[in-house]
Amino acid sequence: MVRLALLSLLVGHRLNVSHIDVREDGAHIVMTIDIDPHDLPLFERIDRDSDGVLTQEEVLAQTTSLDALIAARVQIRGRGGMRCNEPTRMSEFHADVSMWHTVLTTECPRPAQEFAIYFGFLDTLPRGHQAFAKISSDGRVRTETVLGPKHALLDERKVDRARLFFSLVLTGAEHIFTGIDHILFVIALLLSARSVRSVLLRLTAFTLAHSLTLALALTGVVSVSSRIVEPLIALSIAVVALEWKREKPLLAILVAFAFGLLHGLGFASSMEQSAFSDKAFVLSLAGFNVGIELGQMSIVLVVWPLLRRLPERFRLPAKGSLAAVGVIWAAIRAFAG
Repeated sequence: MVRLALLSLLVGHRLNVSHIDVREDGAHIVMTIDIDPHDLPLFERIDRDSDGVLTQEEVLAQTTSLDALIAARVQIRGRGGMRCNEPTRMSEFHADVSMWHTVLTTECPRPAQEFAIYFGFLDTLPRGHQAFAKISSDGRVRTETVLGPKHALLDERKVDRARLFFSLVLTGAEHIFTGIDHILFVIALLLSARSVRSVLLRLTAFTLAHSLTLALALTGVVSVSSRIVEPLIALSIAVVALEWKREKPLLAILVAFAFGLLHGLGFASSMEQSAFSDKAFVLSLAGFNVGIELGQMSIVLVVWPLLRRLPERFRLPAKGSLAAVGVIWAAIRAFAG
């Protein structure tokens, strides 16, 4: 797992997020599960050449094991031990988005809404994994919530918007705290700032920009490959670390805004609009943004007081070091992609 963590650090971090979509039509149930094989306990076995990158051939070679871990651990439970038919399964690997895609189809002796569904594979995953789950019954969205280890049962058909919102707040904060590139970018912004007003203006511009492109990317208006976005995010650290002239504060704000647009595309990799209805999507987007802002402000509250006390003679070497890290990181990501 150390190797996986190092790879994620170099080529772009991943969040432990999966997607579950359940469609009920009378007694008929279709369950679609999408999960990144990197998050599974089988990762070491799947990655036969130990390079941290999963190929189509490597993943498909473990189809039986993946089905045993995921599909075989999905249980449909009814009152009095009532059971549905054994589900038929279809599994495939989508290499372009690194997702193991499983579709389970079954028929129940009574209307599907009377049955609870236990997604047992979630209990094998690391603590903190989140599964965005949606149930549609007879064409109407009945349930939208977040599942995970120790909370893998879908029973009541209700929309838990509060849980959805706060789970996305945690997801947004996690994206910041586990994303060294985003942390270093914020530090680079702070290194070049000279006042609290300057910090607030740059962070406001950055926030407005990434909120804009995050929404556009998740609604399908904008689509840019992560192979382009991730190296540029790393490069943004280097550019921002190179201090612009003090007599041009507008330039600093514009640069923060421009790179905020870029980082918003990176944030979008952690969410999918298809996992939610329109109403829940707006709520989840708001929660995700709140989490990102809480994460950023936490960094500012810790780092800004320290940087204000940093002697001027150390400021230039610090910027140079950040710039060097950004350039090297961008090159590694470009090569790895």
